[in-house]
Amino acid sequence: MASRPHAPTGARTAPRVVTLTPSPAIDRVYSGDGIVPGVVNRVSYQNSYLAGKGLNIAYGLSLVSPHVKAVVPLGAVDGAPPHRGWWPDVADGVVEVVPVSRPVRQNAIIATVDGHTTNLNEEPPSLDRAEWARTVDRTLAMIEWIGADRLVVGGTLPRATETGGHVDLGPLFESAHALGARIAIDMSGTALSRYARHPLVDVIKPNLSELQGIAHDTLRTFGDVVEAARAVIRRHGSPLTVVVSLGEDGLLGVRADAVSWAPALAVPVVNTTGAGDSALAGVLSALDHPTDPVHPLDEAIAIGATWGSLAVAHSTTRPPQLPVRALVATEPVQSHQALAEPSAIRTVSGLTGAHA
Repeated sequence: MASRPHAPTGARTAPRVVTLTPSPAIDRVYSGDGIVPGVVNRVSYQNSYLAGKGLNIAYGLSLVSPHVKAVVPLGAVDGAPPHRGWWPDVADGVVEVVPVSRPVRQNAIIATVDGHTTNLNEEPPSLDRAEWARTVDRTLAMIEWIGADRLVVGGTLPRATETGGHVDLGPLFESAHALGARIAIDMSGTALSRYARHPLVDVIKPNLSELQGIAHDTLRTFGDVVEAARAVIRRHGSPLTVVVSLGEDGLLGVRADAVSWAPALAVPVVNTTGAGDSALAGVLSALDHPTDPVHPLDEAIAIGATWGSLAVAHSTTRPPQLPVRALVATEPVQSHQALAEPSAIRTVSGLTGAHA
């Protein structure tokens, strides 16, 4: 079967999306020749900015839609109240700050000339009951305000100050669903395992290692990935789209009745952090309002692979421009083809840059 290009045949309806980043961070980006444990490593400072999965996804979507909001519970930055200067690349009116008492966490990103990215991420500060309630209320208010048809929750979940356990997303999902919003998640670890089974979640975006974690199996071929994704779908019990970022192997989308794969673009790798966020933003820009009703998953995956690939060519997690049209075409999945990046090790290149 031949590759199938996916360019919009008509005007695509602009997505209306609210994202929630429960644990945003200030990313401080450095570049260097390489990292050697146990010795002094010289690096050059590049820049600092407010980041997080939901914020990165909202940024990408805001390039193609005026109907995007990014909710972030945010404390002091370097001892001062947060201000617009920490997210200068994001359009006015996109970021909705919920003030909280604890300072925002700080992450270090070290990008080396060999294309590898090392992330040093702080644990997120906890939120008390009132702060989390305000965060949920603001998220629901934004869904209602813009008439959002999609809520995306991305990144690490904070712990509740009172209990020490992670905050509960269930009530938020139920209220968002009642307002007409579908639910997508982009998270890892126990949070992914828990909420990938939630009946109101209809899109999840693990990378290869994260999918292996919830599949409890080693994934060596494209066929292994498809079967692992379908096992997740069977356990979920409701319609679910699993979007898997595969690094240099591209982007894979799996539904109960469909599989779509698009290769990654060949681009110079500068910083892989946030590539998966850009890929998911690309997918969501088309998935809910496709211009190709016959092959909607193909269209979404082709755009997602394009956006994710272009993201790694920039020093920050948010490339300055993203195309409306896909620059790659979907291709048939070769089930027995080995993956370039084995899932037994942490992926550090391609479309799977981590941003927890």
